[in-house]
Amino acid sequence: LQQDKNKEATARKTLGEALEREFRLNMITYNRMLVLLGEEPRENFDKYYYELKGEIDFVFDKGGNNIQQNANNEQGNTQQPAS
Repeated sequence: LQQDKNKEATARKTLGEALEREFRLNMITYNRMLVLLGEEPRENFDKYYYELKGEIDFVFDKGGNNIQQNANNEQGNTQQPAS
């Protein structure tokens, strides 16, 4: 059972990283990435990376599965996306 969970986690991590690359290369929208990961799409996020990059700063976790709005954006500070 533990081996199955490890395989699932590894597969999700690999998929998340691949989808993050596609998103950053403007091949898929953020919401499409979420759907392919089995997550619910977010309102106003049916956009490509280049469209969202100018609106908010992106911070991905190491798996590339989560995205958060950087609070510094409201103050006019910008931060490069994690690679």
